[in-house]
Amino acid sequence: MSVPLPRSTTARAGLSGTGRDPWRYRLHRAGIRNVWQYDDAEFLFGDGRLLLRGKNGAGKSKALEMLLPFLLDGDTRALDATGTGRTSLSWLMLDGAVATNRLGYLWLELRRTLPDDDRESSETGGDGGDEAAFLTLGAAVRASRTTGEAKPLFFVTPLRVGHELRLVDGAQPLPIDRLRAAVGEAATYDTAKKFRARVARDVFGLADTGRYRNLVHLLHRLRRPTVGDRVEAGGLADLLAEALPPIDEETIDDVAHNLDDLDAVRAELARLTRTDEALRAFLAAYRGYLHGVLRRRAGAIADDLELLRQRRRAAGDAERTVTASQLASEQTADALGTLREAERLADADLRALRDSTAYQSLRELRDRRGIVTALDAAAAADEKNAVTAAALARSAGARVHDDTDRITAGARRLARAHTGLVRRSQGTGVDAALLGPTPRAPLTRLTPDVSTVDVAVVRAEAEHLGRRLRDVRTTVAGRLRAAAALRDDLRLAAAARTRAEAAEATAGEAETRAGTAADARRGREEELLVASVDYADATAAWCADPRIAGRPDVNPNPLLAAVAVPGAGGGGDAPDGGPGADAHGPAGADRWAADSSARDRALSRELPAEVEGLADELLAPLVREVDAERDEAVALVGERDRGLTATRRRPAPPPRPTRPRPAPLPLPRP
Repeated sequence: MSVPLPRSTTARAGLSGTGRDPWRYRLHRAGIRNVWQYDDAEFLFGDGRLLLRGKNGAGKSKALEMLLPFLLDGDTRALDATGTGRTSLSWLMLDGAVATNRLGYLWLELRRTLPDDDRESSETGGDGGDEAAFLTLGAAVRASRTTGEAKPLFFVTPLRVGHELRLVDGAQPLPIDRLRAAVGEAATYDTAKKFRARVARDVFGLADTGRYRNLVHLLHRLRRPTVGDRVEAGGLADLLAEALPPIDEETIDDVAHNLDDLDAVRAELARLTRTDEALRAFLAAYRGYLHGVLRRRAGAIADDLELLRQRRRAAGDAERTVTASQLASEQTADALGTLREAERLADADLRALRDSTAYQSLRELRDRRGIVTALDAAAAADEKNAVTAAALARSAGARVHDDTDRITAGARRLARAHTGLVRRSQGTGVDAALLGPTPRAPLTRLTPDVSTVDVAVVRAEAEHLGRRLRDVRTTVAGRLRAAAALRDDLRLAAAARTRAEAAEATAGEAETRAGTAADARRGREEELLVASVDYADATAAWCADPRIAGRPDVNPNPLLAAVAVPGAGGGGDAPDGGPGADAHGPAGADRWAADSSARDRALSRELPAEVEGLADELLAPLVREVDAERDEAVALVGERDRGLTATRRRPAPPPRPTRPRPAPLPLPRP
């Protein structure tokens, strides 16, 4: 049964603000819910004091053990007030319990009067109308019969149990998750250390956990039931000595651990020393190996670079040759185009000439020239025949003239004879008609058409025809000269075409040689790029060694950046277009750009020296750390040896006289 003590005048003065420290926290209420044999108990304090009365075995001591100072420090190992350690949370939760799992609550409510400047924002307390602030310290204890363990969950909240915070839900203790939701996740603590620090800060205003631990140790000493008997027996000095702050358990554990682990430290030092020696030997050998590998790789890269320069010079010569061939081909193509245009124009002129009236007239004149030639020949033959005929005619004419003259002379004689006969017939009486007409000469002179031929007219016509023939010959000669000039132009065009075809063939051969040289150069550049990628991969594999990559103070990024090959994932692919692609088309431009990219991505010949320096810088922290660990281990072993020697030489303290304690009586069960 709990009886709250009445408030004294001094307490009332303190609560009213006139006493000493009126704003400090005081015990106000406490409660036990479903722990040990308590179902639901609440204790009220009067001015921070509480008097528990009851028979022996009624549970007074167990109530105090469960509440104070457990809810101030959370130490589950010091629940027993006698210091024997017989009382534990698992025993309190599982003793007499039927269920497999059990959940209970222990809580302590603190109250303090607020200063005047804080009263406006606070709630009014329930005792006498004073404006006060409350703080609840509690522990939710979970126990399992299966594991035989009981684990507390501590909480600190300004909520009041039974008011803002209900620890009962349907006649059952409030589940842990709902407790977290009610007070907040930040107000719950799984460990006693964090809970103790929060109580020391919020309740006692202590930031030093050591001071608070000493205070709680004093509370544990002073709450023992035999403290009065020891004071009466003259054991006050011993009691106060026992109440002094103990040595930090962590320090004792560290010293014991160090003493126990001295052999392990020595073995670790020996192992580190051997590791240091092995690392030094390994680094010496590996550094020489790296130097040799880098030297060989650098020599191979230098040879490849020299070969690349030669191939570049050859490619440059081939490119210049191709450029010159292209220029000559372009000039030849221009000349060929000009000649083809001239040929086209000449063909057009020739077709126009052939279709022209003059050419038709030329053809007619050519035909007429044949006719004239034939006529000329015929005229010459006729003239010759005419001359011959004229000579014969003149000869015949002369003969005719002679015959005519003879006939005329004979006719004249006959006429005269006729005339004489007529006259004589008239004399004779003979009819003159019977004598017939007077005979005449039948031809006195030859007619012009028969006797002579007009050769002058024939010659004049022939000369006219000859003049027309000469004019036609002059025109035909001019046309023939134009045709000859056209034939010469056509021959020049054919020769230019032949030269253009030869230039194109030469340009094709030059392009073929340039493509071959470019393919060879690209192959060497790709080989160089592959060698660079292999070198970069080997360096990256060396940097990925766990002894190097697993250390945060070792940064292999500068070394990896130095040997990084841009676009190494696709550097080995052949450029589009292939060896037979046009070197001057779009595909050839892409291939030349890819070659330039491969050439630019290759590593330089000065890289090995830079890699060697970066590797030395990369290994320097590891070597320094190994040296530091060795020195630290040596110093630690020396310090431990000195401490062990001093501990062995220190005299043991005299045993402290203690009073024999009576055997504890078994507590009756309620």
